[in-house]
Amino acid sequence: MVRLILPFLTISLVLGQILSNPEQSVPFNTARHLEKQNRLDEAAVIFQDLVENNPGHSQAYQRLRDIYVRQNKLNNAVSLIQSHLEHFPNDTPSKLSLGEMLYKLEKPFEARRIWQEIENQAPPNLTNYRNLFNTYIRLSLEEDLVAMVHRARI
Repeated sequence: MVRLILPFLTISLVLGQILSNPEQSVPFNTARHLEKQNRLDEAAVIFQDLVENNPGHSQAYQRLRDIYVRQNKLNNAVSLIQSHLEHFPNDTPSKLSLGEMLYKLEKPFEARRIWQEIENQAPPNLTNYRNLFNTYIRLSLEEDLVAMVHRARI
């Protein structure tokens, strides 16, 4: 009796893990494998499909965003992030990424508007300041950094 139940139990456990953890799905793993082989266009197609069918698939979203950045397809990255923020408007790391992409696309006013919104979130959040600090350093925005530090002290 136990020998009959054990295979069914194993199958149900494996299926349960796949269904509860979409990052372990076959398409996701295939896309990751393609990405590791530097077949970025093929991986991007699979990740895009995963994101379209499940906007909450955070790993597929992050991988696709990173592929667009690696390929210097910043307009695609901006569109992806904006679409993601429609579903998850409080995703501060994505807002930071959007600002960075806009800045790299030579849209500094839009980027700074987004960063200012992050800084002005109530209550003040030390993680947000740290992330903004790192963004300003990475983009060599010393004046913005000094101004933010000054505002944070007040």
